[in-house]
Order: sequence, then structure tokens, then C-alpha cells
Amino acid sequence: MSPAVFIDANVPIYASGGDHPLKEPCAHILRGVAQDPRPFATDSEVLQHPNT
Repeated sequence: MSPAVFIDANVPIYASGGDHPLKEPCAHILRGVAQDPRPFATDSEVLQHPNT
């Protein structure tokens, strides 16, 4: 099995956030991830609730 490809925490943050110049490029990356069979990983900060 190949090693996981790291997705920086900023990619899903920008893709899911408000208007920003990087919103669409980051969403494009995540659409590619969804179609790629390789394993992907990110850090736990992506999953942290903003009020915790």
C-alpha cells in the first residue's frame, strides 16, 4: 500500500468557509481526493470544533 497523501488542514477549511480566493481551488482538491483511491490524511485540527 502506498503512503498516505497529506492534505493540509487549510484545504478543507478554505473549501468549507466563506468567500475567499482559495475557496474554489481547495474545493477542487477535495473533489479530486473523493475520486482517488489512495489513502489521504490530515491533522486533527481540522476536526476540532471551533468552540472547544
